[in-house]
Amino acid sequence: MPEKILFHVDSSHTIADGKKHTPDKIEMINVADYHYKDSVHYIHYEEIVEGTEELTENLVKIGNNRVEIIKKGAVRSHLIFENGKANESVYYIPEGQIQMAVDTKQVEIVHNPQELTVRLQYAMIMNYQKVADCDLTMVAKLQKEKI
Repeated sequence: MPEKILFHVDSSHTIADGKKHTPDKIEMINVADYHYKDSVHYIHYEEIVEGTEELTENLVKIGNNRVEIIKKGAVRSHLIFENGKANESVYYIPEGQIQMAVDTKQVEIVHNPQELTVRLQYAMIMNYQKVADCDLTMVAKLQKEKI
């Protein structure tokens, strides 16, 4: 049975146009459902997409040096992060769809009884052009706390 956890996402994106930019940062803390099965960590949470009132369900699957982020709802996508690999996807947003890929530079997964930390470093590619260098950190607080 899933347990309730605190799930923290911290993301920064630096535009890849050859100029110096301050990274855009996004931070989110959510209550999420967590469970572990067959050597894979599953984290499920919902978010409201900016500019809409629709919920998007998110499933993060973490295991075997691979991370998948699956979104369903106002935004739909299935992103796969694997060390040294580029994976293509279509990102569906309310305004339309975007052909994209993530070219993963590093997947780092650290797990202990108190928390699960994932750090992803990747290039974001849209319509076959690199648009940003990204650094995404996700922390699942696994210790028993009242939420």
